[in-house]
Amino acid sequence: DVVRQEFVDGLGKQFDPKIAQIMIGLIDEDNSYSMKQLDSLQRSVIVVDDEAETIDTIKEIMSDEPMYKLSSVSNICDALDAISQNHFDLILLDVKLPDEDVFDNIRKIREKYHIPIVVMTSAKSLDMSNGFTDLGCDDFITKPFNPIMFKEIIHYTTQKPIFDQ
Repeated sequence: DVVRQEFVDGLGKQFDPKIAQIMIGLIDEDNSYSMKQLDSLQRSVIVVDDEAETIDTIKEIMSDEPMYKLSSVSNICDALDAISQNHFDLILLDVKLPDEDVFDNIRKIREKYHIPIVVMTSAKSLDMSNGFTDLGCDDFITKPFNPIMFKEIIHYTTQKPIFDQ
């Protein structure tokens, strides 16, 4: 309301009338307040991987992306615990966690949560990727990571509608 009033008050004085009218129209149409400040658009991502090197690589790739807050854990139990206590917009899940089966891990997550999951794998098999999709994964990315592809998958996956957890 404050910003709208500033445009109305500055119409023809401080602001170009055409631009001010467009901005007022956008504000009036934005009933759900979707044009939010950057901090309210921040996305929280949990990385589930037992290799510190992989986590460091992901942090480096995403270091110039202030919209993303990264957390990391090394196993599915810690992941489920963190997910139950915090809101996450995305789960990056390593395929090869010690003594854990990725398909069981995906099932455990899907039993309770509808958070997008991107599986990280070094396998480039179509059969394996189809298995992930069949279990409800949103995408997968292969190692070693291509930084541009990695960011694209993260951006795309976190922009999907988020369901109540």
